[in-house]
Amino acid sequence: MKTLASLNLPPFVNPHGFLRWLYLGRITLVSGILVGALWQWQPNTAVAAVIFGVALLATAFSFWRTHLTDRPLTALFLYSHVILDVVIVTAIVHITLVDQGDLSPLYILVISEGALLLPLPGGVLIAGLASVLYFGDLVWFQEGSVPPVLGLQIALFAVVAILTGILGDRLRRAGIRLGAVESELEQLRLDTTEILDNLSTGIMTVDGAGRLVYMNDAGARLLGLDSDQWIGAPVLGTVEQIAPGLGTLLSRSMENGRPVMRFKTQARRTQGVVTLGVSTTVLERDGGGLPSATAIFQNITDLERIDSLDRRNQRLEAVAELSASLAHEIKNPLASIRS
Repeated sequence: MKTLASLNLPPFVNPHGFLRWLYLGRITLVSGILVGALWQWQPNTAVAAVIFGVALLATAFSFWRTHLTDRPLTALFLYSHVILDVVIVTAIVHITLVDQGDLSPLYILVISEGALLLPLPGGVLIAGLASVLYFGDLVWFQEGSVPPVLGLQIALFAVVAILTGILGDRLRRAGIRLGAVESELEQLRLDTTEILDNLSTGIMTVDGAGRLVYMNDAGARLLGLDSDQWIGAPVLGTVEQIAPGLGTLLSRSMENGRPVMRFKTQARRTQGVVTLGVSTTVLERDGGGLPSATAIFQNITDLERIDSLDRRNQRLEAVAELSASLAHEIKNPLASIRS
């Protein structure tokens, strides 16, 4: 049994929503025909009531199947759905022709429905079925009163089916390509998120209004923030309290539109104070307004300690060299005095 995905249907944003509009249109149409039969086409009231009852039962079953139980849209269901609409339109056209009316253009709507819901051969098949039923109704039930434009109408049905089918086919191909691109982008996003979350370097992005857009796990640990709680909320003030200068640095980067390569601040944490080395990048957005800014920071506390020890060792080495030089300078006159 083929499902909606295997049928390569047009890429509607919501196929169930599209069917919901079809259900509503069907019920509205048969309700109008029933009211018209009660008011003007009284000899056909029984036929109109039968059409209304069949349409109501079929629509209720279809709605239960597609929306309440959320079953897959199979090929059999879609073909049955469109064929039922062809039969209903044929009965409506039969009622209106008896009273010198003409609602045969309704066939164009149902043919378009078939061309969009079904593959191209299925849409052409529905157009052929509509043409046969329309012609049969004129010959067998309307006393052979075939209108002179019948051939033109049937040709119009075929043209509508082919053109709408071609449009639906192009939509299917575009939808397949779009789906492939979306899948690749989603996979890329997942891979990028996984890589960023595994970094030891903190990354934080804020928009032009100072709202948090993204923060990886390392950034949340370094700043002591819950990224899920702060996403979409103004965060610069809190960041400034935790790491003085960091919030101001991000604001200045967005206002000036220029990145900052090196900046050092200290983050106050419950377990102590850590030194952060920070750089920022700026991303311009279309539509004006302040750009977004990204801060890249890492814990350089150990590096600062190593650098401090290195400077101390250099000072000690300088003192040792100075001491050796002084000792040498003092030793020479002492040796002369001793001699």
